[in-house]
Amino acid sequence: MSARSILAALAPTLALTVPANDRMLVHGGEDSVWALSLTPPETWSALVPAGGPPLSRLFHAGVFDPDDARMVIYGGRSGTALLDDAWELRLGSEVSVPPLSIPAALQLRVAPNPVTGPLHLTMSLPNGSPARLELWDLAGRRVLKREIGVPGSGLRPLRIDETSRLPAGVYLLRLTQEHRSMTRRFALVR
Repeated sequence: MSARSILAALAPTLALTVPANDRMLVHGGEDSVWALSLTPPETWSALVPAGGPPLSRLFHAGVFDPDDARMVIYGGRSGTALLDDAWELRLGSEVSVPPLSIPAALQLRVAPNPVTGPLHLTMSLPNGSPARLELWDLAGRRVLKREIGVPGSGLRPLRIDETSRLPAGVYLLRLTQEHRSMTRRFALVR
């Protein structure tokens, strides 16, 4: 297989250099992991992880950990689902890809921004504990508080109609669950 056809098959990719081994590791959006030797003649080698490669994904992130000789892949999208998993690819006599246990995080997104009508947001909660949404103006006044109850974990859309009674301006939206919180800024225009 030519380098051009390998790169075309891996697009979009996550590529990480491994200086000690003078090679680059590449995880494609599909289920493939490759190594490129950076010493002449440059050659591609398919890596076959024990247990299979991570789930197909787009827009993922990663890092190479030289102390443990591993590539760590995190998050991304699979279809319309947001992924919050992590995988490690350990380099050694046998390549392995065990899932990593990582704490789940809050996610909060306001779209579209600026807001012209009701506030549409998407949030993701790491567990089923109760959560709270608060809306603050830039003067530091809380203008809205909504208890989410026990929503369950995962990605969920939410519409807030109460923004129709607020004046135009910049607001802060804070999502809190247990000891975690996340804040997003948005503009309300009329």
